[in-house]
Amino acid sequence: MAAYDLINWNSFPLWTGARYLFIDEIPAADAFYDRNLPDYHGLISTNMHTVPSAVDGYSSILCPDIEKVKGMARNRRKDEVGDIFQPLAHVLSSRYWVSWVEDEHHERLLAGKNSRLQVHSLRDPASFACGWKRVVVGGALFKDSMLYQIWSGFENVEFIEELQLPGPNHHKNGELITFHWAIPGRMTKHKRNKLRGGDGATGFANTFVQQSAP
Repeated sequence: MAAYDLINWNSFPLWTGARYLFIDEIPAADAFYDRNLPDYHGLISTNMHTVPSAVDGYSSILCPDIEKVKGMARNRRKDEVGDIFQPLAHVLSSRYWVSWVEDEHHERLLAGKNSRLQVHSLRDPASFACGWKRVVVGGALFKDSMLYQIWSGFENVEFIEELQLPGPNHHKNGELITFHWAIPGRMTKHKRNKLRGGDGATGFANTFVQQSAP
């Protein structure tokens, strides 16, 4: 999705019009950037111009020097300081996201009376209205997703459930498969990092599937 958002698909109407867009997993519909940047927020906030919005107490963000913000989003030289700003630059440089700041909070940040840079963003449904022949999103519990909950409120958005193809909905010979689990319970990043060896290699056996019989 990061690459998708930075491409102007409207420049390729013949290409998109002849192709289906399949999206694996449900895209994020909202984003909240919140970093403690009391001294160096100006590296990106100087590129953020605010204008009044329809939401009381919030201003929309415009980026006049959009090429500079796009450069921060790409961060081609892998600058480690740039890594901090890259997620926000990616959203601000994309035509598919709309962003706001809370007026009082942002004014205090610029005045040096606050230390956190906060930006609220929503994905525009136009993200996928680029002339594709068909757009299919695949993801579990789709109607519980933030994307469905937010976009259902737009008059120009219609969700059509894909019909299940005829045929079996399970695999045969399941009794021939044995699952061996390396650790009990669900895996988390915290648990993974505790089990990781000092050389960066995993210190535990990977979960695997073994066929018990031919």
